Amino acid sequence: SRYHNAVTLTVESAEKVASALSELPEVGRAELREGELTLFPASGNGLFEAVTAAISRNDWQVSALRLEAGRLDEVFHTITCGEASS
Repeated sequence: SRYHNAVTLTVESAEKVASALSELPEVGRAELREGELTLFPASGNGLFEAVTAAISRNDWQVSALRLEAGRLDEVFHTITCGEASS
């Protein structure tokens, strides 16, 4: 799942925060959807630590923060339908 080791957060001024966090070397991509910001790792580990450090440095008001384990429904869809139809 592309969500494996991704970080999802709900934060005030999500667009501004997304822009700032997208500049971290640990972030490969950022998606803002329905008030939640999901950050996908560039490679390897360390994304969660980099994001929490940036939150602390910038004193952002975060109401939810979670490390994604991956999403089984996405894996199932990829296997059964192929990536082209995702």
